[in-house]
Amino acid sequence: MAAMVSEARPLSRPRRARRRRAMGPGPQICGHLVGEGDDDRPAGELLVTGQDGLEEGQAPAQPPVPGSLRLDREHRPAQNMGHERPRTPLPQRRRAHYRRPTMGPSDRRQRFEEHGYLVIPDFYPRERCDELRAAAEEIVTAIDPARLEVEFDTHGQRHAQPYFFESAGEIRAFLEPKRDAGQPRVNKLGHALHDLHPLFDRFSRDPRLAALVTELGCAEPLLLQSMVIFKGPRVGAEVLAHQDATYLVTDPPSAIGLWFALEDANMENGCLEVLPGAHREGLRSRFRREGDRCRTLLLDPRPWPEQGWQPVEVPAGTLVAFDGLLPHRSTANRSPHSRCAYTLHVIDGAASYASDNWLQRPPNMPLRGF
Repeated sequence: MAAMVSEARPLSRPRRARRRRAMGPGPQICGHLVGEGDDDRPAGELLVTGQDGLEEGQAPAQPPVPGSLRLDREHRPAQNMGHERPRTPLPQRRRAHYRRPTMGPSDRRQRFEEHGYLVIPDFYPRERCDELRAAAEEIVTAIDPARLEVEFDTHGQRHAQPYFFESAGEIRAFLEPKRDAGQPRVNKLGHALHDLHPLFDRFSRDPRLAALVTELGCAEPLLLQSMVIFKGPRVGAEVLAHQDATYLVTDPPSAIGLWFALEDANMENGCLEVLPGAHREGLRSRFRREGDRCRTLLLDPRPWPEQGWQPVEVPAGTLVAFDGLLPHRSTANRSPHSRCAYTLHVIDGAASYASDNWLQRPPNMPLRGF
């Protein structure tokens, strides 16, 4: 391990990066809940197919995976379930090189660059948060946690297996490591909610979000992944200190996290805690995919400091935007109240996306912007 550390170099922030080719529109899906007698599939599984469904007598190409939404990747109509919006125009850039958009420094951008995060209260009304949370609960009910096997393990990363990798283009559920009075509880849903579920699509592609990430320096925003973190009462797992850029490497670093409090978050139920300004110290580690497994490559072996962490206690409806290099964490939830949140990650399409990141979209499901 010592030799591995000495050979690794921290990622730098060059001013230029190769321009990625333009991304096309994403796929359309629709679905139905499997009932008793629906072929030989178990009742309660949520299948997603093309708009016209499967032809009579036609079997799906692969058996549905328990705990996930089923996607027909061959179906790509021009419309997007009736909720397609005009895309936000992107800033003009030189053909050969990437360059940040020119703009006067705003208070929000100055704070973001100095501290690594922004807190924007009342971004969404509580009613919108309740609606999104209810949609997530419906997905969990349809999947049935009792049929799930993969736990989301932030300590040992035991979830890094094909079921996890394939969630890059689907909606899959992951269990809490601990049980609640003997019952399994879902830790999270991920990682393509923003492209596969109409309610999450609308929530994620608000024009104000496009304006915000552009203001923060993202020239060509692309929505990379989305998650619902339930952080359930009594069993919500601890999330160790980490940087999101560890898992979502681009060159130059460009990942921005958009964290929405769907419920009130406080110290009792495990709110976010951040280390202000530490994003300027560079990337500490990389989570690299190697075939059907992943390993963590240390770039900087120093431990995170014990002092300086700032709790982000916020009411439902608050948006917390943070740099992908900002260290953050949350304690376990041992309170009787849940702390549900929705997280969306955006990267810059003008930056180079690492080919050994764990999250790799299927070829016929390219990333899309706002």
